[in-house]
Amino acid sequence: MQLPFLGSLLHCRGVRARRITLCNTAGALLVSALAVGAPAARADAPTWPWLSAPHAGDVLEQRFLPPEDFARVPLAADSFGSFLRRLPLLADGEPVRAFDGRVIGTPHAAVIALDVGGADLQQCADSALRLYIEFLWARSRQRSLAFHLTSGDVLPFSRYAAGEQIAVRGNKVRWRAADATAARGDDSRAALRRYLDDLFMYAGSLSLAKDTVEVAGEVAPGDLLVLGGSPGHVLVVLDVAARGAERRLLIGEGYMPAQSFHVVPAPDGGAWLTPAPDGSITVPTWRAPFPRSSLRRFKEP
Repeated sequence: MQLPFLGSLLHCRGVRARRITLCNTAGALLVSALAVGAPAARADAPTWPWLSAPHAGDVLEQRFLPPEDFARVPLAADSFGSFLRRLPLLADGEPVRAFDGRVIGTPHAAVIALDVGGADLQQCADSALRLYIEFLWARSRQRSLAFHLTSGDVLPFSRYAAGEQIAVRGNKVRWRAADATAARGDDSRAALRRYLDDLFMYAGSLSLAKDTVEVAGEVAPGDLLVLGGSPGHVLVVLDVAARGAERRLLIGEGYMPAQSFHVVPAPDGGAWLTPAPDGSITVPTWRAPFPRSSLRRFKEP
């Protein structure tokens, strides 16, 4: 759906669908596709709020060990980067699937066990937002969820938890009461689904500029590479390994159509990408390198 005042909504796609069906229960397909014969979940294993059952497979840092002579950069235990390092993975060899369950041929090194939703919404910038939202949710910081739309309006989750929802007409965003049967409450995942659908519909790579800051120092897990445009693209730095001044990066992305969030493959067949001498990153799904100047970081809410 593209509105007059949101002409730059097309953050990952060339054309945004003009009609969507909000689906509060969709997206279980990718979450449930876990490894056959995977080891039982450990008692101390982390939990992820979007999963309906304990994850029995491996996580990002287990499957992707640092390259030889490299070591993962240190992180605070409660940081967004640490959260990303522990993302649950689907079984090795699982394909990337579109929001409607179709297998698609996007190059990937692994697929994250994260649902996509039931509509063509959770694409590149949306996937970055979704991960940061889940990070805050897992730390019971639901009241911190507030992100900008491309129009400049702020969308706070607290209003959805109170039973509200936006209505967009022309170039105006207005608030209205949601359907009487709509779930609500700070801990309601169904209320979060309503919030995500609207946020993904009206936010994108351009609006991310309002919720992130430029990174002047070293790249770190949790940083984003953002190319705003119509279409634009967004990558997520999932992990960083270092050897002196050298860096190797694990990169994740969503894409169009809305599809499994996945680890980007490296040219050597692995997953750790080597930045160019100028700091830029090249991925197989995008036509041009992401310059060092595209590196951004979420603002602390």
